[in-house]
Amino acid sequence: MVSTSILDSFNFSKSFYVERRSLIADHFQPGYRCGISALTFANGDWCCSQSVDVTRRFVQHTNNHPDIT
Repeated sequence: MVSTSILDSFNFSKSFYVERRSLIADHFQPGYRCGISALTFANGDWCCSQSVDVTRRFVQHTNNHPDIT
């Protein structure tokens, strides 16, 4: 998991623990899903991305990377 202190230093407004989840739509209202995601993987790698719909992008990430932590 990306350290919350790292996320806080960039002033992220919210963070969610998503390990073992396939969907995250319950965290976001329709129409308010634009944002930046910061994901970590079991091997220690991480990925940051910007998306118009972070819930849809998360599904794409989980389809390609089942080891999101």
